[in-house]
Amino acid sequence: MSLVSLLGFGSFVAVSFIVGLRLLLLARRTREVPELAIGVALFGGGLGYCFYILAFVTKLLPEDMRFTGYLAAITCLDVGLSFHLLGVWRVFRPGARWAAGGFSCGVAALISHLFVAVLSYDPSGARGFFAFWLFNGVAAAGYTWSAYECFRYHALLRKRARLGLAEPEMVHRLLLWACAGSAALLLIGLGIFNRLTVEHGVDPRVMVAQSLLGLVSAVSIWLAFFPPAAYLRLVTSHKAPA
Repeated sequence: MSLVSLLGFGSFVAVSFIVGLRLLLLARRTREVPELAIGVALFGGGLGYCFYILAFVTKLLPEDMRFTGYLAAITCLDVGLSFHLLGVWRVFRPGARWAAGGFSCGVAALISHLFVAVLSYDPSGARGFFAFWLFNGVAAAGYTWSAYECFRYHALLRKRARLGLAEPEMVHRLLLWACAGSAALLLIGLGIFNRLTVEHGVDPRVMVAQSLLGLVSAVSIWLAFFPPAAYLRLVTSHKAPA
């Protein structure tokens, strides 16, 4: 793994762990679903990628333990993505039946993915055709949904902020969360492109691009939830909030 790739993926995993854990600790106090859902989504996703990297990229796990690492990876990723869908539903569309239905369908597809991925296990760590498309289809739909909702609410709150009816800080946080979701969506798109164009492994150019998108997503997530005071003063000092 190149230095650029290690920087991007490592940053994403580290930020997912830290932000996810802090949100889970917050959810323990508040007992609120949004903090819990986003916390599990970030922590589970980071843990899943960590298991996969240990087993099949760095190969630090012994060969006889790689299936265990694979199982842990896909389980964490499925759980993380399920809670991501839960968060989008409960934060943006809590009263919409179609959103509840979309969440249920997504979870059902991810449960199916878990079984299919186990049954089609490849010692190289590559997922079979159906497992790959099941997971990435749900992931692409989920991140498209979250990015759309964040951009939509950002536009609404930006208008209200100009009238003093919304906090500029919250407006900018929504934009950052939308950017994180968009970067994740592009990352998934590159994975699909690689699957369609490369017979084995990952094209080095795709890996570098995915790593850079992972870095963008990591920075956006960190600034959305735990922005430094100086950064907040900078982005909220203008009359027209970003």
